[in-house]
Amino acid sequence: MVLVDTSIWIEFFRAKPTVFLPSLDLLILEREIATCLVIYAEICSGQMKKGVKSLVSSAFQSMYFIDEDWSMRSARDMISDMAQKAYQENIPACGIVDRMIVLSAKKNNLPLWSLDQKMIQLAKSQGVTIFRPSEVP
Repeated sequence: MVLVDTSIWIEFFRAKPTVFLPSLDLLILEREIATCLVIYAEICSGQMKKGVKSLVSSAFQSMYFIDEDWSMRSARDMISDMAQKAYQENIPACGIVDRMIVLSAKKNNLPLWSLDQKMIQLAKSQGVTIFRPSEVP
């Protein structure tokens, strides 16, 4: 199972992707994709051509959601601690949504697939494995 970040989905749903994504097709077919509400919300918040929103909704219905209970103080503390550690290690600042995604991958022990270099750097600092498309299970 792989947590697929918003940056990958943007490419996937783009009419003319700029990234070659055959591994994503295989992960979808094998139902090996995890997601979380913030990724779904980011995708649905973007501009979409007619018909794409229903395609997105259908695609996400077949995925395994791994959401944390963000109302728990421990989750909020982990997000804050992640930012502090990043500052100490001179890692470029990531927004709260990116930190939530990295924390979801970390807490569920899942590799993260992203094109966002800041997120990748943060994820590595948190001990999250970065998925490489040649590593399809």
